[in-house]
Amino acid sequence: MALQQTIHEATGVLVPIVSDDAPEAALPPTRHLIVLGNRSTNRTSSALYDLFYSLVDLKYPGRGGHVVRTVHNPFGNGCGVVIVGGSDVPGVNDA
Repeated sequence: MALQQTIHEATGVLVPIVSDDAPEAALPPTRHLIVLGNRSTNRTSSALYDLFYSLVDLKYPGRGGHVVRTVHNPFGNGCGVVIVGGSDVPGVNDA
């Protein structure tokens, strides 16, 4: 929710929060997504991992490590993904 609030304060846009099992989180995305976690903690991240778009897992980036990456239009439908990932909760929180 901190990320949602930060985006809202900076842009005036309230980004919806959906769980990884919601239809809106399925691939290919029908809207832009911000995906939190890694392949073992988030279904969408896992699907992106299996397609080699995001290689964030329990070993990389490592304990306490984090990554913030964009995946530009991976399915050619105009929808992008921002990966806010880490190998553990502290890493994701730092991202």
